[in-house]
Amino acid sequence: MTQLLIQSIIIGILATLFLDVFSYLRKKITQTKPANYAFVGRWVLSWFDGTFKHQNIAQAAAKPGELIVGWGVHYVTGIIFVWCYLMLSSLGFYPVNLLTSIVYGLLTTLAPFLILQPAFGFGYFAQLTPQPKQARKNSLIAHFVFGLGIYLSYLLIYNV
Repeated sequence: MTQLLIQSIIIGILATLFLDVFSYLRKKITQTKPANYAFVGRWVLSWFDGTFKHQNIAQAAAKPGELIVGWGVHYVTGIIFVWCYLMLSSLGFYPVNLLTSIVYGLLTTLAPFLILQPAFGFGYFAQLTPQPKQARKNSLIAHFVFGLGIYLSYLLIYNV
């Protein structure tokens, strides 16, 4: 169990970093806005005020430290997602390979679609955003890349 946790932390950080580098490069090349992790931090910090759902988080007052909290939650979420992936694999549900990593990464898109976006006031599957199809596409691309990052990070650790 300790080994699984250590693997999850390392692979989770690397896969999330892979996603972030991809998002940075994508922004530079295509001007596609990356996810705003200040919103994640604002949402989490709002829990202390008893607010779990916003009408529109972009219009909610900024919270001190929201960007740092948001980035921290982003990386912790990546670690938790990887822990679940590796745990299910260790229980024999599937092997760790490129296909299962990418499919799993795509499945993690359900978190923003069903939790974050509604809590931010953006609706399920980003339906209340100005460009819902583009928002969905961006989420799917990001989580595809996260899944790829899981696999590449796994290879890096076990094949170096």
